[in-house]
Amino acid sequence: MAPSKNKRAAVAREKKKVTQNRSIWVEPHLQERHRVGIEQTLLTDLLAQDGNDFKNFIRMDYDTFMMLHDKVRLDIEKQDTYLRSSISSELRLAMTLRFLATGDSYRSLEYLTRVSGFYN
Repeated sequence: MAPSKNKRAAVAREKKKVTQNRSIWVEPHLQERHRVGIEQTLLTDLLAQDGNDFKNFIRMDYDTFMMLHDKVRLDIEKQDTYLRSSISSELRLAMTLRFLATGDSYRSLEYLTRVSGFYN
């Protein structure tokens, strides 16, 4: 093979290697949301107690939270897809109320709720 053909073949192999590298679709710490996320652990534990902790965390009692949820559910609800399950409307509302109550950053809420914030 001529030297120029060898160089072209080497460049083609390098291009193939570069295109084979895949990025992570879901970060590892976010994959466990359905098992250890805020909805399954913290909110459930707060509700199991006297309710004051839930009120302190969300800044409203459970009955008011559910009344508000019933009013906005159809607007914030998403459908599951074949590839992944959607974020529940209860969790969406809880995240929004937590953000409004505390002013936490999106990054902080991402770690608390294990829901990606799609940062650029």
